[in-house]
Parts: sequence; structure tokens; C-alpha cells
Amino acid sequence: MKTLAARTRTRGQAEKAGLGALQLVRPRPVRGFHPSTLDASRGHAALTTALMLVLGGSCIGLSTFLPAGPFDARSVGTIRLLSLTAVLAGLLAALLRSRFNRMSHHLLLLLASGLILASVVAAGSASAALPMASLFIVVTLHAFYLLPARQAVIYPAISLVLGGWALWSNPGVGASQLWIRSGVGASVAFIAWWLVRGAAAAEQDHLTKLPNRRGFERLLGEQMLRHAANGQLCVGLLDLASAGRNPASYGGTEGRENFVRAVDRWRRSLPASIVLAHLGGSEFALLAPRRSTEQVAAMLAKVNRTEAPNMVCTAGLTMLEAPEGSEDILRRAGGALHLARRAGHGEIRSHALAYASVTNVRRSLERDEFSIVYQPIVDVRTTTVVGAEALVRWNHGLRGSIAPSEFIPQAELEGSIEELGRWIMHQAVKEAAAWDAGEDAGRQRYVSVNVSGRELRDPGYTTMVLGALQRYRLPPSRLRLEVLESEYGAASETFRSTVRELKGAGVRIAVDDFGVGYSSLDRITSVQADILKIDRSFIAGIGHEDDTAPLPATIIALGRSLLLDVVAEGVETVQQAEWLKRRRCYFAQGFLYSQPARAADFAEICARIEAGV
Repeated sequence: MKTLAARTRTRGQAEKAGLGALQLVRPRPVRGFHPSTLDASRGHAALTTALMLVLGGSCIGLSTFLPAGPFDARSVGTIRLLSLTAVLAGLLAALLRSRFNRMSHHLLLLLASGLILASVVAAGSASAALPMASLFIVVTLHAFYLLPARQAVIYPAISLVLGGWALWSNPGVGASQLWIRSGVGASVAFIAWWLVRGAAAAEQDHLTKLPNRRGFERLLGEQMLRHAANGQLCVGLLDLASAGRNPASYGGTEGRENFVRAVDRWRRSLPASIVLAHLGGSEFALLAPRRSTEQVAAMLAKVNRTEAPNMVCTAGLTMLEAPEGSEDILRRAGGALHLARRAGHGEIRSHALAYASVTNVRRSLERDEFSIVYQPIVDVRTTTVVGAEALVRWNHGLRGSIAPSEFIPQAELEGSIEELGRWIMHQAVKEAAAWDAGEDAGRQRYVSVNVSGRELRDPGYTTMVLGALQRYRLPPSRLRLEVLESEYGAASETFRSTVRELKGAGVRIAVDDFGVGYSSLDRITSVQADILKIDRSFIAGIGHEDDTAPLPATIIALGRSLLLDVVAEGVETVQQAEWLKRRRCYFAQGFLYSQPARAADFAEICARIEAGV
């Protein structure tokens, strides 16, 4: 939570000039938020109401048994019956608290008011009626605690009008007593309203009338308690802004009014059960009870299409996983938002549950839930298998098969990629060394392993890789390391040093998914990459041998000019293979040759490919 708060404060300071005098704008209030406990913690609110009834009924009922009490003999039976009714209603409310809604609280508060009125009428004397009438104060405070002020004001009105009438019906109640009691009741109602108003102001953004950071944190905590058992709570962090427009450009009265109207349209486009909060600047947060990340992502994408280009959100979503704190779920939502920002404006990314944590990854490794499959890399000139790319698979005990595109980014965010990467490296090297046995002896096929920039920034990564090669007696020249192009753009000195050490030992380095990242050419050449791998999205557009396909053709020409090998991914047709061969891209992988296969089947797959079967 502190990290999120610090980031928003820094961003808010940068935007201060544009969003400074926001109090000049008076937008209409946005529905969906009230600082009452009932909005997010119905079970706790129901217990509070039940406690009020049980304690109030018990106190009044027990007072009828006190010696020299204020009640006369004729009213004691009625008072005890009313007290018992209040206690039973409270116990029933406690049992049914999970089904409570706002109307349920209205009914109980009306019941409590009716019981108090009946008790005051039945009291028969001023000395008995006045103490019981004071219970209206408890109902008033409770109403303002649970309900919006416009609804809660009903109960002090009942107290003043009907309660005053009930008191007046008792002998001995004078005008002065009635006046004092009415003044106290009105004062309590006003103070309760003022406190609720102050609480609302403290938890509400004065520009958009949405919950602010404080209000969001309270609502998040209450929703997490409510959904701890079922995990049915989606939490999101959003960047809400126009494409290419800095939030500071909303300066001036007109700009701020446009901003408010755009946010208001956004809020009204979402279901009423979803809470949208304004954290500051262009940063918003979202709570969606009983909805999955897929459902929320579809909603946001729909609103994006409607509002573009006026106001589009870039969002990171995640689901609650118990037991965890608010900092954990916000950290994961923030990680998903980071991925969405990297993908581009208007993108929405989901962070899966914390199944990819260090502990869970270690447990899955112990249970052999991870495995590696190999996709052959073929020389298109001779259809000879020269190597294979190692691809990790996760058959999770509870979630079933999880796609690498889902769990690898989450493992990087959770910090478990290092341990998973060590296992992948050792397993791939071990199984590649076994390819030298039997009929494949002497073929010297290499294995290509995907690694993250985070792993290459680990000072001990070189030692781990060379140790695996030595342990399983695989020559370094038969290992390729594939690194995403985007990682080269953020290469640190440790990253470059690790690459140099591995290359010095004989390991070759490949730039994976080349053409879809954003690194500069000089950074790629500075780490002395050996191989360019063309992303499958470029190959998919090649329909026939004479297709111009300028982008992959340019990448091939670039690779040749830099004296790099070029490997095409995602080759699925003979026409694509012939197109590559004509343009002197001699290495390819894809379903045309084989789907990824287990190590035990790799030799058979290679024989089939080379036999042209």
C-alpha cells in the first residue's frame, strides 16, 4: 500500500499545475458510494443491529424486575413482552445476517422504533416513559451509521414527532420536559449527520465525487473480509486518460469540467455494484465483487470502444486470494498495470492469482507438475533437425494446464522466475545431453532455452549455467539462450556482463520475437547477439512463395548484414518454408514440422521430419 501511495503522490506532484484548483468545479455526485458500513460489510452491520435490539430489549426487560422500579403493575407485562420481542428479533437478525440488505435494516430500525413507541405509551408515568424514550437516540445514531443521510433522517423525525406524541400521552410529562427531550434528539441527529458528512468528505474525491484513496482502502479492506472465503473479488488499478494526452492538460475550469464529465460517463457505463475510486491524477482503482477478471476486462474493453479517443483506460486486474493482505493484492494489480502500460495505451492485463509465488512454484517443482517439451528447429534447405527450443509446461494440481504466456509473466512479477529458470536450465541441458545416445550420437543438436532479463541480471546466473553444462557434460556450443528483444532495450551493465561471460564460454545468444519489441539496434549489437528469431506474427502473413512480406524480408536482410543466423518461428505451410528459403532464411520451426514433443519422443520426431514423413 505504501508503494502504491508513494507512486501516486509523485505522479500527483507532477500534475499539480493542471489539477490544482479542483474545488472550483462542482460536478454532480456519482452514484455507487456512501461511507456507511452497510455498503461493504453487511454481515458486520447486521450484527451491530442485532446487538442493538438484544441489548436494548434486555435492559428494558430486566429493569422491570428491579425493586421500586418506575413501572406500575399494569404496564409490566406489556413492557416485558415488548422487550422479549426486541431480543428475539435481534437473535433472528444475527442468524440471518448473511442475507441482509439495506431494506432489511430499514425494517429492523422501524421495528425498534415501533417497540420503543409502544413501550413509551404503555409506561403509564413520566418516570418510566422518559428513560425509554431516550432509546430513540440509539436508533438515530444507528441509522446514520448504517444508512445514507437522506434515508437516516426518517428516524429522528419519527423520534421527534411520534415519540413526542407518545411521551405527551403519559401523565406527568410537561411541556418543558418534552421541549428539552426534543432539543436533545434534534441535536443528536444534527451531530450524527455532521459526523457522517465529515466522514464522507474525508473519503471522497472533491473533483469526481468518487471514493478517494482513503475511501478505497476502507472499502477494499471490508470487501476482502466479506469475500475471504470465496475469493470472488476483482481488484483493478487503472490509468484513465485520453490517448496521447497528459492529465496535466486538463488545467483550467473547462478542462477540469471535461475531465469530470468523462469520468462520470465512465462510471455510469459500469454496473452499480462496481466501485470506481479516484486515487489522484489519471490513476483510478476498481472493486468488482462477484466478478472475474475476464468479466471485468470485457466490461472495460467495451467502455474503451465507446469512449475512445476521449477517455480510455489502461488497466491491471487481479483476483483476491485468501489469505492475503491489501498490500499483496494491490502489488499484483500494480504489476498487471505495469504490463498493460508496456503493451500500450488502452491495453488491459490480468495478474493471475498468486499461484506463481516462490512457495507455490517450489511446491509444484517438488510434485513434478512442471515438464519440458521440445519443438524442433529445422534447416529448410535439407530438412535436417539442427536443434530444438525447450518450452516449459505446467500441469497445476488445482488449476490444471496453465499456458506459459500466463504463468511466465506472473512468475517474473512474483520473483519465482529465478528458481523456475534454474530448474528449466538443468532439465533442458540434461535431456539435450541424452540426445547423444543411440542413433542420434554425434548429431550435435543444440537446445535453445528462453531466459528473462531478470535472470540475466542475476550476478550468479553465469555460474549456474556453466555448472549445469559441466554436470551433464553438454558442450557450451550446444546451448542457445533466447532473450526477448524488449529486454535488450532495458539491458543493464550486469545484463551485458552476463551475456559477455556466457558468450566467452561458447554459449550463443538469440534475440527472441525480433520486430515486436522496442530496443534500438545499437543496444542489440552492443551485446553481440548471434541469432535473430522472427516473431510468428510476421510469418503468419505470408500466403504464397511470391508474397512480398516486406517486414520479415527486412529482418532477414538485417540479420544477414550483421552476420547473424535468422530463425523463423510459427512456420505452418510449405509455401512459407519456400518463401524463407528463397530469401536465404535457412532455419525455421513451427507446426509444419512438428508440435512440441516430450524428450522421450524427440528422436522419433526428428527421424520422421528428416525422412519427409
